[in-house]
Amino acid sequence: MNSETKKLCGEILQKLLKKYDKRSAKQVETNRRITLSPSEIYKAYHANDADMRRKEAINEAIHVLESESFVAVKRLKYSDEIEKIYMPADSASSVRDFLQNQCGITPRNRIKEEVFQLFTAYKHGGALVQAYCESLKQHLNETAEEIEFARIDANLKMIDFLEKNSKSLYVREVSVLVYGDSKWFQENNYEEICSLLRALLDVPQSDYEPADAILERFHVITSEQEILLKGRWKLHWKNFSMDSSQLRGGIAISSADIPFIARIEIGTDKVMTVENKTAFQRMDEANFSYLYLGGYANRHQLAFLKKVIEDNPELKYVHFGDIDAGGFLIHQNLCQATGKQFELHCMGIPELENEKFAIARKPLTSNDVRRLHTLLEKEEYRHTIEYMLANNCKMEQEIVSLFFCRRYQYVSII
Repeated sequence: MNSETKKLCGEILQKLLKKYDKRSAKQVETNRRITLSPSEIYKAYHANDADMRRKEAINEAIHVLESESFVAVKRLKYSDEIEKIYMPADSASSVRDFLQNQCGITPRNRIKEEVFQLFTAYKHGGALVQAYCESLKQHLNETAEEIEFARIDANLKMIDFLEKNSKSLYVREVSVLVYGDSKWFQENNYEEICSLLRALLDVPQSDYEPADAILERFHVITSEQEILLKGRWKLHWKNFSMDSSQLRGGIAISSADIPFIARIEIGTDKVMTVENKTAFQRMDEANFSYLYLGGYANRHQLAFLKKVIEDNPELKYVHFGDIDAGGFLIHQNLCQATGKQFELHCMGIPELENEKFAIARKPLTSNDVRRLHTLLEKEEYRHTIEYMLANNCKMEQEIVSLFFCRRYQYVSII
């Protein structure tokens, strides 16, 4: 058997076994033979313009299987063209042997047996491991889908490790301890594990929460986040303080240090959160202290902001972002998550109408329009959104921050 014939033999037998297993899973009587049409292997098999080389290769593979008594064949009258391929139900076992020994393909039923043996190896695992095994058992018994043993094995290794873990570890440290490779987890089953853990614990993801926040329940640190600050910030810990006022570029605080901040002092009467980094780096108004968000505020930024608000309730809080649906949604989330109303800064009609910024106005996409309509009921956005919809425009904040920066506001740039 050449390699092409072997491959086609494997494909044909796998399709027949899949039908057999599907019938078995539904507990349908399996004594009747399993039927397959050549067009299920090559769609154009019966077409007048079929690729004759492809068709002959299929016929050759079927002839090999027929000679081994794995299948029976019904041919069209007065023709060598094959109409139907049949596999007797009682030949399923020998077909599986042929697939494994001659084609190098482990049949689904055998993979299923190996998976169930894997479940037995984890019989003393924790509640999450047992719940995962039980859900898979039910799924494998009720469907005839392809089974990925390696994926199930990898998932069980990670869930078992996480359930037993009591040490504070970074994601890459977990990956190297479980898989021997620091990048394997994030490159292969990271999102799947996070989804599985949420499903097993019945902890749905909130609108503004990253999916991997669930890993913190297992003492896994997804990554150290940095809080970027500019302006006149004074942060006090138990034994030392940090002052940002003399640093034009600002400072970065690790999220690991945030819980231990004793007090936050601010030497301006306004605090501004800034959506994009370029705008954050550019802004330099003397009466503002700045915090960079980078999009939706993450849990570390929110914890820091809540501390800022708690220690400085009398200050004015504003937000500066893109004049688009995303910018408004980020602002909305910021207000909801902190419990503080942040005023919008340079995110309205005057900026959209300013001829200096005309080069940066962009047309709305259909998705923009849909998202903007969901925000129309919000009074603070309504007039700006109505203008945007009427004039088919939106704008990123970088053009605004450039012109409004003290160092450039009197210079003609464009």
